[in-house]
Amino acid sequence: MYASLLLLLNQTIRMRTFLALLPDPDLALAIDAWATRTYPVVPRRVAIQNLHMTMCFLGDINSQQHQSLERQLGSLVVEPMEFSLNSVGFFPVSGALWLGCESIPDGFSQLVGKCRRVANKAGIRVEKREAMPHFTLARRVGEPVSSPLEAPEFVFLANELSLLSSRLTPDGPVYETLMSC
Repeated sequence: MYASLLLLLNQTIRMRTFLALLPDPDLALAIDAWATRTYPVVPRRVAIQNLHMTMCFLGDINSQQHQSLERQLGSLVVEPMEFSLNSVGFFPVSGALWLGCESIPDGFSQLVGKCRRVANKAGIRVEKREAMPHFTLARRVGEPVSSPLEAPEFVFLANELSLLSSRLTPDGPVYETLMSC
């Protein structure tokens, strides 16, 4: 009975998760400083510690899926990729202002595919929408913002994938890195 209760408990504990590429602290500071200069009055800015490039949104997963996912991620190889962050855009449906790249680096689509396969092997169903490399700078902006006064020119060298959890608070989401590979 104890074992079945523990199994039930493990299946009901859920956390919201995603796989992402994280900028190093110097790049995060530079992006934040540029965004502050370029868009000083944009509401609902993403906190500097939350800057990330989502590779695969996993949604709510249970403890068993989390453990399986960590095992699967242990064998995942992330080839280094260089992103030239040089464009700004706006997603009308979500109202998100983003920093991205005009040219998607080789290997990006393959890494997205690897992330989806790892998730599927862990029993997690994921959306198969087209992935676009970007950092969200602000959410629910409401309307498109003007072109930046200062063009973005950042280089993001990504060589590590992170599994993050997201906890929603009244002050916004709080992300925690659960694992990196």
